Amino acid sequence: MKRETFYRKNFTSPLCSTLLILAIFFVSEDAQAQKFEPIPLDAEAYGESYTAIADFSDGSYALVQYVFSNAGFGDAKGACRALVVRPGTKGINSAIRVDKDEWSYQAQGNVLKVSDCSLSSSGNTTRFMAKTEDATIELSLQKKPRAVKAPGHRVKVNKEEFYESEIVIPWAKASAKITTGGKKSSHKGMGYMDPSRSNTRLPKVAS
Repeated sequence: MKRETFYRKNFTSPLCSTLLILAIFFVSEDAQAQKFEPIPLDAEAYGESYTAIADFSDGSYALVQYVFSNAGFGDAKGACRALVVRPGTKGINSAIRVDKDEWSYQAQGNVLKVSDCSLSSSGNTTRFMAKTEDATIELSLQKKPRAVKAPGHRVKVNKEEFYESEIVIPWAKASAKITTGGKKSSHKGMGYMDPSRSNTRLPKVAS
């Protein structure tokens, strides 16, 4: 069998491509650490987010998200979102929104703060704190985020507009303390993290 034919049959399937991408995360320990530093753009359609999702052994589910956007009045606004879904109950989805002077990034310690919410990474642990009116989530993923850009992570709409997304923690052990309705609970499971950034509207990306 020719080398080219062998490659096409064995290394171009969707499953194989996914495995190769995941191998990059788990094998390439020297990849550059992911910075949690939003870089606002001038475009009205600018949007940037850092999202962590965790699936716990008791069937609970949690999402923590930090969002930055130029939409509406004012530029580089920030938001912190907490979503908690417990088995057999209606999910709690709560967020706070702040102006650009109420969020900050500190290079030392790689710390992103959005009001009382925060995102940081130290050693092999990445920590998320989301504190909103209806829910507080303290989530830890036991993995250092790595800025590995998989093929196809960036979609160009035209010469200036783009959408890009990465998975910087593809799968890691997760632990969390969640408070809703005055009740605090502890959870363990698995989770992942992905950032995204764009200066275009999503319908353009899908078209």
